Amino acid sequence: EKTGVDYQKLRLSSARKRWGSCSAKGSLNINWRLLLTDDNLIDYVLLHELAHIKHLNHSKKFWQFVEKFEPEYKKKRKRLKDYEYLFLID
Repeated sequence: EKTGVDYQKLRLSSARKRWGSCSAKGSLNINWRLLLTDDNLIDYVLLHELAHIKHLNHSKKFWQFVEKFEPEYKKKRKRLKDYEYLFLID
């Protein structure tokens, strides 16, 4: 609601290398392993994928949109790396 971005569907995925993804049709896919991380990282990944609905790339405008709602997004991106071991879980 805070972003004003609407999405079509939200699904859990079992992707082996991605925390989340977004389709051109506005469907969000969030890796179930993300639920084993910190809540604020879940929020960041959801925001990141919502930003892709507005900007289907990682352009300057994309990152400005993310930063508008999460000024410390760079720290959260780094923090996600601490949880990469979760991709080893089946």
